Amino acid sequence: VFWEERRLKFKIESFFGAILCVAWSHDEHYLVTGGEDDVVSIYDCRKECVLAKCSGHHSWVTAVAFDPWRSEKLTDLNEIGGLSSDSATGAIERYCIVSAGQDSRLLFWDFEPLPAEE
Repeated sequence: VFWEERRLKFKIESFFGAILCVAWSHDEHYLVTGGEDDVVSIYDCRKECVLAKCSGHHSWVTAVAFDPWRSEKLTDLNEIGGLSSDSATGAIERYCIVSAGQDSRLLFWDFEPLPAEE
């Protein structure tokens, strides 16, 4: 919501049923949701669009979270020789997301966004 203008920026709707849980990425670029549709959805907050729908649960998704310790920055990969380009931007290369569901499953997802458009 833009408080100064009192208008909605964008909205997110579930494919089916309610959204039960939500989490922001630690860099605030992405939002992940889970709910009664048994799906983990990843949204790009800057582009205001759905990036991925992750299926794997067999019942409601009741908790989602980004793991900041297992997410990797380009600078981290550069330090161990994973990249040879000048990638000292600190941009996140890979995010780790964990989801829990009513199906008694804890699922781990790796999410690698496409490189930013120039």
